[in-house]
Amino acid sequence: MEGKFEFVNPNPGAWEMKVLGKKIFTPTANKMRERDDKQELVTDDDYALHQDEIFKRLRWCIDNGESFWPAHDNVHRAPGDDSNFIFSVAPWFSDGSPNPLGIPNKQEADKPPFGFGMLPENEYTTEQAKMPQTVKSLGEKRLEATVVTCRKVTDFLKRLKQKQKPSTDDERY
Repeated sequence: MEGKFEFVNPNPGAWEMKVLGKKIFTPTANKMRERDDKQELVTDDDYALHQDEIFKRLRWCIDNGESFWPAHDNVHRAPGDDSNFIFSVAPWFSDGSPNPLGIPNKQEADKPPFGFGMLPENEYTTEQAKMPQTVKSLGEKRLEATVVTCRKVTDFLKRLKQKQKPSTDDERY
């Protein structure tokens, strides 16, 4: 084999048009590499600024009436400053579809998740998560009591039946 085969799609976007009814933007490998390089420099403050911008736009949608509801479906229509996003690019396009060049990786946590601060550090990092204790409703407590009672009655009847069985010596026909 002399040369390296390189596939070139003669009809890019055909699958998206057939399945989704519209062409979807696909970033080039170089653009994604640039995004990944920027991702390595992201700080917690950048994530906070990014989230604040999204929350401001959601609030704008909620405050500006039913034509922008549900807000999470219309956040791309809200005005705002795109430079507040992590890569200075909105995580969506003007039609609301996701923009891969504007979506950051999931934020890494250096500390335990919210609410786990009360546990000693080794309990949430080295051991498997334990099921939380739940408060049983009155109906659940009554059901458990009924089950216990049924078991006691069943055991009592079994013992009574065994006592009433005549022994093989006493059997009369």
